[in-house]
Amino acid sequence: GVLEAIGLGGDENAGRRLTVLRAIDKLDKLGPEGVRLLLGPGRWDGGKEGEGDFAKGAGLKDTQAEAVLIATARNGQAGQNTSVSSNAVYQEGVAELATIEALVRAAGYGEDRVAMDRSVVRGLEYYTGPVFEAELLAEIPNEDGQIVRFGSVGGGGRYD
Repeated sequence: GVLEAIGLGGDENAGRRLTVLRAIDKLDKLGPEGVRLLLGPGRWDGGKEGEGDFAKGAGLKDTQAEAVLIATARNGQAGQNTSVSSNAVYQEGVAELATIEALVRAAGYGEDRVAMDRSVVRGLEYYTGPVFEAELLAEIPNEDGQIVRFGSVGGGGRYD
């Protein structure tokens, strides 16, 4: 809903939506400020202008980029995203995620077992609703005694 709310609905914006999704997918690696650059004009991978390769951004305005970052933040402010909160599709998405979280908690799963992360994206256009990722957090020693984490072991989402 946030992409439609910031004006990226329609077939003509499919490429920009994909660029936005790819930027969001880098939140863990680059942090909000690095992603903000990818949502805007672009980012030098060396950290400073002219250093390394340049990744062209999605060309979003500052207000659009801010709306995307608020929607994907882990602090639960998605429902208070005033720049897009009047959009019905956005509100439907926020409500749907809140319902999923309420059901998960009612089933007895706490944050230590099921974490809601609005920054999980899949760069595939056929998903029409929430997406998920399953991650094993257990640390297991390998044959050399080194600790190994499995990380992501599956994912998917809704498509109508």
